[in-house]
Amino acid sequence: MNVPQFETVVVSRKTPSDGRLLISEALARDLAPAGPQLTVELNGVLTTAELHSMTCKCGKGASDSAVHVHHFIESPLLATLTPGIEVVLRLDEVSLVLSVDNV
Repeated sequence: MNVPQFETVVVSRKTPSDGRLLISEALARDLAPAGPQLTVELNGVLTTAELHSMTCKCGKGASDSAVHVHHFIESPLLATLTPGIEVVLRLDEVSLVLSVDNV
C-alpha cells in the first residue's frame, strides 16, 4: 500500500482572486502523471484542477536575477481558501486525488 505524500503550504493573498495554490516542484512532479487536469478534494467536494508552471525572476531563486519555475494547482474551489492559513496537501498515489485540508 502506498503512503500518501503530503506538504504544508500557506495560502497566498492572491489565491481567492486567481484560484491558484503554489506547490513544490516535488509535488508537481508527483502530480504530472495525472496530466494537466487532476482531481482535487476540499471539504468533501471533488472537482477538477489544472497543473500550471511559470518561469520568473521574482528573487526567490538562487540570486535575484536567477530564472526559476513556480508550480501551481488552479481551481475555482481553491479560491474559497482564506489567505494566510496553512493547508496540508495530501496526494493519494493510487487515485492521484489531491486532498486540501485546513491545518
